Amino acid sequence: MSCSGKKVHIEMYKNNLVSVIIPTYNIQYFLDSTLESIVNQTYKNLEIILIDDCSNDGTYQKIIKWADKDSRIVYRQLEKNSGAAVSRNVAIGLSNGRFLAFCDSDDLWQPDKIEKQISFMRERDIAFCFTQYVLQREDGKSKIVYVHNKLDYEQSLRNSYCITTSSVVIDRLKTGDVRIPLARTGQDHLLWWSLMKKGFCAYALKEPVTIIRVRKDSLSEKNFGLIKKRWSLYHHHEGIPFFKCLLVFMHYAINGIKKYRF
Repeated sequence: MSCSGKKVHIEMYKNNLVSVIIPTYNIQYFLDSTLESIVNQTYKNLEIILIDDCSNDGTYQKIIKWADKDSRIVYRQLEKNSGAAVSRNVAIGLSNGRFLAFCDSDDLWQPDKIEKQISFMRERDIAFCFTQYVLQREDGKSKIVYVHNKLDYEQSLRNSYCITTSSVVIDRLKTGDVRIPLARTGQDHLLWWSLMKKGFCAYALKEPVTIIRVRKDSLSEKNFGLIKKRWSLYHHHEGIPFFKCLLVFMHYAINGIKKYRF
């Protein structure tokens, strides 16, 4: 598949601004360190957009305190619990930046993550970038997940573990506007695949500048439940024929088990 997606020039985006998209829900224990890692980025031209999905544990109150300390933080709270996809889309609707950077509310960025990624994208004139990342368990154990240099649609189906949401940056000046598909799980990959089908390959910054915290209560830890739902993404959402779907699914299951075994 060609990787020369059509560029879309949209003047409404602020050229050097990076809009950080963060959905939150009952995450008060981890939120401080996540936001600390974002506001202290060496790349300072950020707007940090947090959309709270009706938390009831004090998360929203923490967001307000952070916004009082840093004028780059924009926040809203949804009227009803609606899921991460809706939260991300509300944040995207409020964003002004040329670049969208996604971060889950319990993950961490190395201080130069955005600076290195934007530089990498500009030097290579690419629209869609992800990074190597570190999986970090609550018991302190960690491992680096090594990723492919470049993924097109077919490659990503077999190696979807390579792209984790908190590592992704998208250049909307090239891709045009984006929205997260409204699926309960896997909505991030549905967006990646939609971009790839338009010709925008994903390119890797081969440095582990993203840290994914693997919590016992997180979706990332529930591999076998996710494996069941992934079949639906491949077969129903993507319309992949049964036997090809079976092959792709086997790659996903094996890679998923390897990824979290440490």
